Amino acid sequence: MKKTLSTWLLLAPLAVSLILAGCDTTGSNGAQPELSVSFVAKSSSSAAKSSSGAALKSNHVTITSAKMLLRKIEFSNDIEDDGLPDDSLEFETGPFVVALNLDGSVNTVAVNNVPVGQYDEIEFDVHKPEDNETPPDPDFKVGTSGDERFSVIIQGTYNGEEFTYRSSENMEQELELSTPLNITEDTDRINVTLTVNLSEWFVDENNNPLDPTLVDNENAIDESIKRSFEDAFEDDDEDGEED
Repeated sequence: MKKTLSTWLLLAPLAVSLILAGCDTTGSNGAQPELSVSFVAKSSSSAAKSSSGAALKSNHVTITSAKMLLRKIEFSNDIEDDGLPDDSLEFETGPFVVALNLDGSVNTVAVNNVPVGQYDEIEFDVHKPEDNETPPDPDFKVGTSGDERFSVIIQGTYNGEEFTYRSSENMEQELELSTPLNITEDTDRINVTLTVNLSEWFVDENNNPLDPTLVDNENAIDESIKRSFEDAFEDDDEDGEED
């Protein structure tokens, strides 16, 4: 049977509301182990950060701001016969914004009360708000129609001209952890980092540039954003590199 850890998260500076279902396993300090999830912006060798670290340059594009709206994060286990119980744990909050740090540092979301188990996949939804929903950041909704609600907002310059790219695409992502996440009774805290390759965003599959100001390029750019979520791994020191 597939084991699932389904999480609805808020950014760390906000209060995290936790609803626990069906698990009473505790860590070595008497409390259930803590899990955090981090995002880190990466770039290819052809891309470079500005001297201030406030922008990422890749050939024709300079990205100065990048944020996305996430609806949920879910850990799952497809490992057969691991001898672990099929417990599940749900946290409920609202959608939350992940603003990527362009200097390469991680942006962390904290989760508490994680059940003992082994997980080998992480799934998450980059999702525009519903038409009757108020997002935590008003930039993600300027009206109720489908093209007035956004999942990803990117600002920067293209060939020196300023642009703002807004995606209305819902993007379901699924990544295998490089090494299965093993949460035991001795675990106090564990962190998982997800990498996003920003240098993939405004090029097609053949590395041809995509002008973010052209409507005809929107589908191709959205597909490039989907492909840019590359890796997921344990990163307990939260330095953006696999432990």
